[in-house]
Amino acid sequence: HDLILGQTAGRAGLHWQSPGIKAQNPTLPGCGLTFELWRRPDGSQYVASRVLANDLATLHTRELHESDGRLKPVKIMALDVMDDEGRLFAMDASDFETSMLARVRRECVAPEPHELLLRYPESGDAGKAAAGKDADEDSDESFSLPKETDQP
Repeated sequence: HDLILGQTAGRAGLHWQSPGIKAQNPTLPGCGLTFELWRRPDGSQYVASRVLANDLATLHTRELHESDGRLKPVKIMALDVMDDEGRLFAMDASDFETSMLARVRRECVAPEPHELLLRYPESGDAGKAAAGKDADEDSDESFSLPKETDQP
């Protein structure tokens, strides 16, 4: 989702530019933000990042299929990701982990409980049969499952 991609990039201080688009950090349809774990010759690890996206010609084409019906090849761009200082993004793996964890809310947020209300349809169908009702039995009856507070 482009909103989550943008928020993740913003929290990490990541920036990229797509050829032919003036906006900074464009989230093109189908694009993705990748994080790659690399090892240096000295054995230390670092995280690099790229944005993978369809090129603009692919996005603007009307013809998706070849004359024989096969899908046309899609050109994928691998866009370099820069840090806040305009350098190619490369961060020590431990620093990246610390930085990302510091930006994430770490508490669990329970979903709000909702009462589940089941209604039988007015005409006979498989729903009544599954509930043990005769298909010809006309009933406007409904029931609800107990709320969490009703359970022992």
